[in-house]
Amino acid sequence: NIAEALSQFKTRFNQIIEIQTLLMNVDKMNFEETKILLFKLNVIIDKHVFCHFLESIDSAIYARPNNYLFYIDIILDYKEWIEKYLSQYELYRIFGNHIVVYNLYRHSLFTLDFINSIKYNSESIENIFNLLVNNKIGSSDKSELESKCYDGNNPNPIAQAIKNDDISTLQMLLSKENISINSSIPYSVFEISYFLSNEPSLIEYAAFSGSVQCFKFLLLQTEIMIPETI
Repeated sequence: NIAEALSQFKTRFNQIIEIQTLLMNVDKMNFEETKILLFKLNVIIDKHVFCHFLESIDSAIYARPNNYLFYIDIILDYKEWIEKYLSQYELYRIFGNHIVVYNLYRHSLFTLDFINSIKYNSESIENIFNLLVNNKIGSSDKSELESKCYDGNNPNPIAQAIKNDDISTLQMLLSKENISINSSIPYSVFEISYFLSNEPSLIEYAAFSGSVQCFKFLLLQTEIMIPETI
């Protein structure tokens, strides 16, 4: 009846809110506790609920890219259930980010044949797999590139300084290289964030990364141009 259906909907809705809250607030201190609490929510009860759970993780990766390694760890905890419920294509429909796809490939949730069948639909996936899988490079170079991919961060020195909220290094780099504070962060295939892949300005990069000290420094510069995104 209607009352029962509404009750079930409310229960499901509250569960989704609880999942999203746990995921959005995960950090190094509460990570293990968060995994236990997520498991207690019985997200593996059926495919529909489980897909909502995975979609919540994908949303969290988009909103909290700095925490993506926590989310990868959580995904892998449910590897058995992913393989039970989802085809590779269904999994790709949920997790389309190139860095996430590469990490799931490394843990055998995607096969190379599948990647080769879909990579031309995504320039970033094509680039990362051509670089790390199909490219004949030395083992030391490949190890370095894999490390950058695992980090999910733009290796550009200015990007790194801002991401780490290292105002001293940022000031030194801007002065040494005579770089305008209105310049943009160059594209990197290793950047996990969709927004930060679109060559954001330095102050946009600082704002999105939550780098308070670097943001304040840039904001106080008289020549700074504030983009509409801030």
